[in-house]
Amino acid sequence: FSSKNNLSTNKHNMTANTNNCKELQQEEFVAIKSVSSSSIRFDQLKNAIDRVNRCRSRLQLRFPIVFRCGVLLQFLTRFIKCNTNIVHFCCGLSENYAPGFYALAEIMQLPHITRCHFRIDNLSYATPSFFDMLATAQLSEFSMKFDECSDENMQLLSRALIENEHLQKFTFACQSFSDAGIRYFTQIISNPRSNIHSLALSVDDMKSEHVDILCDEGFKRSSAMLTDLDIEDCKMGEIGMAKLTQTLSSCSNIKHLTIGNNGSYAMRAFFKNFGDMQYIEKLICNESQIINYEKVDLNLVALALERTFDKPQFNRLSKLQLPLFIFHDTSDEWLQLFVNALCHPNSRVRVLQIFPLFEHLDRISMLLRDAMYCSKIAHFFKLLFHNLSSSKCLQKLYIELIGSESFLFNESVANAFMYFLQHSHVNEIYVPFCCLIDYNARILDTFQHCKRLISIRDDTMDYHWLEERYNTDS
Repeated sequence: FSSKNNLSTNKHNMTANTNNCKELQQEEFVAIKSVSSSSIRFDQLKNAIDRVNRCRSRLQLRFPIVFRCGVLLQFLTRFIKCNTNIVHFCCGLSENYAPGFYALAEIMQLPHITRCHFRIDNLSYATPSFFDMLATAQLSEFSMKFDECSDENMQLLSRALIENEHLQKFTFACQSFSDAGIRYFTQIISNPRSNIHSLALSVDDMKSEHVDILCDEGFKRSSAMLTDLDIEDCKMGEIGMAKLTQTLSSCSNIKHLTIGNNGSYAMRAFFKNFGDMQYIEKLICNESQIINYEKVDLNLVALALERTFDKPQFNRLSKLQLPLFIFHDTSDEWLQLFVNALCHPNSRVRVLQIFPLFEHLDRISMLLRDAMYCSKIAHFFKLLFHNLSSSKCLQKLYIELIGSESFLFNESVANAFMYFLQHSHVNEIYVPFCCLIDYNARILDTFQHCKRLISIRDDTMDYHWLEERYNTDS
């Protein structure tokens, strides 16, 4: 909560900013539109000024795309300067680059801005002064996504990020690397001066030879500061993922790994080698869609987890997020193997998160609903709840079914969930429990006996069971 002084200061800022909002005159708007050759309307720019003045934390100027104009960004900078409540700034730049980069450099230097997310079509137009400002900006988090960039500016970007003493989290996305560009990028990872703790990388077209350079010249020599790695939407495929997992098996500094949607057969290659990744403490698998011919056999995932838990020196995994790699032809035997792996007696997993693939949502839609398929997933949840009840390490359980729980849950799942509540040690649950109560109302009475349960949440909006209980009690 803010102190009285802060409240009065904020009130003064709001008053000043309200006055700034009135400064836009029709003549000024005509001049701006003329210089920028923009299709922006007067009401759009006036509303943008008002949004800047009212912003309390995060300011987003990427949409509508008419604001990805350097002239407009430069004009709005004076309002951004006035509002010291803005700490997180997001914008795009696709035209009038010269004034745009000047404005972005000025914004990055503002003392109240600590996080910047930029979407720039062509970073080749950036001037050296832009990178000089980036090198000294007091940013803790920086995101750069672009379509094109010259090798010269890729080198300047790398140098600026290495020199920045404040930067801890860096997100990078592009269409592809040049041969020189990938080597400049690896310097961000390998330079001992780099202070970056968390790196997120997304490259639309990741060549296998570039994966080799990234691993051999980057991750193998990575700074001890780098602990969190996010590799998503990199089209590296099976060969590239195999190289990445083999490299990370020997990187003792990288402990938190997020992966997903990295091309054909990438998930297969990952789980083939995951059992050897001895330093990973947190694994977030964000795979959202598997094409039929790329299917990951559930027994492969189960064996990878078992290999991890069976080796005491490898058993560091404390947080695990996985999609349901359950398909139409997944056998009950594989379901049991997977559940056994998740509930392994040597598991140290404290946080378990499970979510569906897009295929699940397609199959259970009104037009494609498959009763046998839904029954198979329901059987999995029955096994899971029953077996997880004996886990001594599990503290938090998250199951996100995106509104499909009414098709994937049944009475047997509800009974298993009640058994889980009665015997588990968890203290936080995010599960569609309202749907389960519809199948077994005794679950509601079970909550009062869950002495260790601190929080339980459900995104389901149907609370008719609560209304019925209230009417009955009254």
